[in-house]
Amino acid sequence: MKKIVSGLALGASALLLVSACGSSGSAASDAAGSVTAAKLAGPDYLPMLYSVENGVFKDKGLDVTLVDVVGPGPALSALASNSVNMVDQTPTLAAQARERGDDVRMFCGIVPVQYNTIYANKDVKLPNLQEAGDWKSVVQSWRGKDFGVPVLQGASQGVVEQLLNEAGVPLTDVTFVATGLGAQAVAALTSGSVDMTLTYPLQSELMHPSEAKLVLDLSKDVPDKINNVQVLAWMANKAWLEGHADEATAWCEGIQVGIDAIKDPANVDAVRRILSSQYGLTKDFQLDAATRADNPLRVLSTELNCSGIEANLKASQARGVIKPETSTSCTDYIWTAN
Repeated sequence: MKKIVSGLALGASALLLVSACGSSGSAASDAAGSVTAAKLAGPDYLPMLYSVENGVFKDKGLDVTLVDVVGPGPALSALASNSVNMVDQTPTLAAQARERGDDVRMFCGIVPVQYNTIYANKDVKLPNLQEAGDWKSVVQSWRGKDFGVPVLQGASQGVVEQLLNEAGVPLTDVTFVATGLGAQAVAALTSGSVDMTLTYPLQSELMHPSEAKLVLDLSKDVPDKINNVQVLAWMANKAWLEGHADEATAWCEGIQVGIDAIKDPANVDAVRRILSSQYGLTKDFQLDAATRADNPLRVLSTELNCSGIEANLKASQARGVIKPETSTSCTDYIWTAN
């Protein structure tokens, strides 16, 4: 059974304004077999949506309620107020929860490495990896460019800043511009409002190949030092996990079934329906790109990448997102069933 509750049904632009609002929904059920999960707009939620819509969780004995939440801040607040049992977010969120006295643990992976891509406006004429010869030369060509990111000083900007630092490009040589997410970000790129942008799976597929050029794929074009970062994972309060080990285990198993299913060509029609209804991919070229064998979602996995978790936390610490004294040890942030 699935129930959907509109807890924080805010538009993408609200992500720029909301950073600490709590969910307006009621407390999540504590009954055995009941799971209340946050639902955000990210591509990493596709396996969850597949497993909900195709009865995978139901077959595992879970009664699932989804609560719409927009942004990391509201997700953290919803978890703290017990409006949801679990969220799929960056390890940095767990560290921020620790700083405010909550013990939030990751119990199921979803994005174990970088899966972003960087696109340039077709008229800017920036080189890709094949044309430049190496990834640092690609990044060095970005000097003087306007770079679109969802929100200023956010995690996406941090990814780009790491690339610039590693390639020896001063951060002041690039101008960051907040473009929002999804169609809004795509419009900023294709209209020329920005020269280039960092995109996510299922966002880049909104663009026709004639509208923009892929210049760097972080899932395969950069060294492990940059690529090996646990971007996102499913997490919950430790107290809930210890009282609901069976539900947490069944949830992760259901997510893995969803991951396997969206990679299986036999399920392409079911996946395309979800992409159309949930992600706005309605044109054939968009759906074809999103379901091709080498699409960025191929990296999804329920495994937790401990070195990647620590890389994520240390990068956030270096940028001042989490405090210097906050632990960056993987063992302080993961939970496994006994």
